[in-house]
Amino acid sequence: MNNEAQFENILDQAIALLQQGKSVSEITAIYPQYASELRDLLGVAEMVAQAKETPQQKAAFDKTISALRGKIATESNSVSSQYMTIFEKLKQDWARAKDRLDPFKFFSRINPILGKITKVLAVIILVWVVGGPIVGHFVIKRLILATTDQNEASYPVKVKYIPSPPATIGTSGGVKATNFATLDSSSLGLEVSRSMGLGATDVRVSVARLLNPVGVITDMVRSVGRSTVVDTREFLKTDYQATIKTRQVEELGMRAQTIIRGYGGRVDNASLQNRYGSIEFVVPKDEFEAFKRELKSLVRAKFITEGIRQQNLLPEKRGIEQQTDRVTTQLDQLKQDRDDLNARHRQTVNTYNRQIAALNHSITVLQQEATVTTTILDRQAEITQELAGLRAQKRTAERRLATENTNYTRELNSLNYRIRDAETQIADLDTQDQALLATVETVSGTIILEWISLLAIVDLYLPGHWAWWVAGAVIVAYLIRRRRQLPAEPVA
Repeated sequence: MNNEAQFENILDQAIALLQQGKSVSEITAIYPQYASELRDLLGVAEMVAQAKETPQQKAAFDKTISALRGKIATESNSVSSQYMTIFEKLKQDWARAKDRLDPFKFFSRINPILGKITKVLAVIILVWVVGGPIVGHFVIKRLILATTDQNEASYPVKVKYIPSPPATIGTSGGVKATNFATLDSSSLGLEVSRSMGLGATDVRVSVARLLNPVGVITDMVRSVGRSTVVDTREFLKTDYQATIKTRQVEELGMRAQTIIRGYGGRVDNASLQNRYGSIEFVVPKDEFEAFKRELKSLVRAKFITEGIRQQNLLPEKRGIEQQTDRVTTQLDQLKQDRDDLNARHRQTVNTYNRQIAALNHSITVLQQEATVTTTILDRQAEITQELAGLRAQKRTAERRLATENTNYTRELNSLNYRIRDAETQIADLDTQDQALLATVETVSGTIILEWISLLAIVDLYLPGHWAWWVAGAVIVAYLIRRRRQLPAEPVA
């Protein structure tokens, strides 16, 4: 509304200026913010002023001005009402947002839902508490049958009531274990033990834990995969590294090699230069501590840094042992197969030889009979026919014997080849085992020799940066010298 009154005042002033003889462009330059509105209105006013003014024209002019003012007021009211409508909508949206974000009203709206959820949970807990002890034993029994891969018929479960408190989950080792279950009368404590090969896993569960589902899940997760550590052997491979800072790299490197050889070790690689050197070596483990003490005696403690790394080669050792057991079993089986082959071959050859000998005997008898009964033609024909049949049987037996010898030779050669291969594998595995034990009984090491400057030596002994100590020494020396150069005061 203030804008409307201001515009009307400006319009009156503009008309007055127009009547005074000002042009429309001059007037719009004075009021640039209303230039577009004033240009149209003043144009009409100027046209009216240029015409001859009569009472009718003046009345028409005043009427036109009033109409224009009314139109401007209507348009201003429309814009104002539009802006007021948007503002009211924003206020309403903000009020609704505040109402939704109010925590007290939010909880009051969801309170009926929470009440229903609480009732449902109470019913579930009540059913669990009442029905848990009844079905708990059967649930645990089914879990036991599932985890031990045994069916109900083959799983010997013993149930007895004892006054002992419920057991907790745990593990115990052992070579043998008996499958059993114990049911507590008060809390239905149930314990199960199962044999696990190298060791044994002992699981104890309390059915009373069913009342706490989080505890049951935690116990089951903790119990899965637990097993006793049986093989506690250690085959430690030791690696040693020392870094020595010195101003005499080559000389110290030669002395280090002498120490290595003096303790029964060997130098595998050595590279010595003026400012850098490296020595790779191996020493016996039983001489390692003495070797290390003598090496450290070459320089002061600040000029040597050491590092020792140990790795248990038990996985490699067990791998070699497992392969050796497997190949040894194969070798024993191959030798047994060879012995069985030899026995079968001897039995078969003896059978064929006896059969051939019997046929030869029959042939000889018939040949002798043929020489005696030369005048009996029918008998001669029978003898000839029988001799032909016996000779055919003999050829068949000899052919089978030859085939048996051929097959025997082929199978024997195959078995001998596989036996030699298995023996070679065992020899290689034994070599690997000896190499592993040699690695365990020795220490491999590297000595790094680095040249060190005098400033670096100072930095080792002085805490902080050496430049501060040098600067302090210079300042102290300057003050002392200046004090000495000051003239002595005259004695009064």
